[in-house]
Amino acid sequence: MLFVLASLSDPGHITPSNAHTYITAHPSDGSLFPPKQCSTCKLARPGRSKHCNVCGSCIARFDHHCGWINNCVGLHNMRYFLAFLLANCVTCAYGVTLAVRAMAGELQGRGLFELSVYDPRLKVKVPLYRQPARLAEWVVAYYPIPVAIGMFMLVSGLLLAAFLIYQAVLISRGRTTYEVFKRNQLHKQLKEAAAAAEAVAQTAARSQGNRRPLTQRLQRLSSSKQQTALSPNAYDRGLFRNWFEVLFPERFLQHCSRKPNQAPSKQLRRGKGAAAKISG
Repeated sequence: MLFVLASLSDPGHITPSNAHTYITAHPSDGSLFPPKQCSTCKLARPGRSKHCNVCGSCIARFDHHCGWINNCVGLHNMRYFLAFLLANCVTCAYGVTLAVRAMAGELQGRGLFELSVYDPRLKVKVPLYRQPARLAEWVVAYYPIPVAIGMFMLVSGLLLAAFLIYQAVLISRGRTTYEVFKRNQLHKQLKEAAAAAEAVAQTAARSQGNRRPLTQRLQRLSSSKQQTALSPNAYDRGLFRNWFEVLFPERFLQHCSRKPNQAPSKQLRRGKGAAAKISG
């Protein structure tokens, strides 16, 4: 049921009729998401959105396109995707528990817990259950398929749990997978631009035969760090509101329509300055 909901539900396709609503909810921050028109959809692109070539449209609060559910994960179906991940984690945990209990019952039925083996190190007989390596070797040799299924469910459950925790951390911080990627990309571009500017300044100083005092070098180093610093996340509304946006997207959009969201002016100016430095 959750798989069907995550696969068939609308992730947040942006159309001419709802584009203004999404722009009001997620205005441009001037840095990661500058004002832009989608070249394919011919629509003004809201902040946090991205055009998905697979789905063929722009998606509001785009996180990623998931091949598992063959659908984008966006504003309107993130809650279903999280529930789907949680259900799979519970299923894998339940499967591993059943496998362990079934194997324990089988071993107990065969009397292996009462079986003793000779320990050459201690030179005495010890119960088999106190020799986990030998017990595991015996179980794998005589029950390879149940052990393989149990191990597969254990590894799958751990991977799913890790991905679920990662998504929960991003939501709590008011970010998406796509925004993390774009933020890292922008930070790399800023560092490259600052390094290029520093190299040009050093070349000019050497050509003039000038040796800058230590204070000037420290000032330039501090300026370089400021140039590579990214603006704060303009879409982080706090823990409660971030989760409210994900769990109740319809009510979130209604609230934004009644009271338009405005990005902090300092963050917006700083973001535009960062974009100008890259373009320059």
